Amino acid sequence: MRIQPAPGATPQQAWAHVHRELTDLLAAHGLAQITVRRAEQLPQPATGGKYRLVQPLADTPG
Repeated sequence: MRIQPAPGATPQQAWAHVHRELTDLLAAHGLAQITVRRAEQLPQPATGGKYRLVQPLADTPG
């Protein structure tokens, strides 16, 4: 997950909060087996200039 901390928040604080909230949400929907990892990169806008809330994974040969 790529995150941009709010002004005044450290990256560690932001990640701890996001990770806890997202893993709790996933668990509440029966998806506790999903692993949430922090990306080192900052969020990047799509070609239209908007930020996507969910970035799909690239197709992988299967």
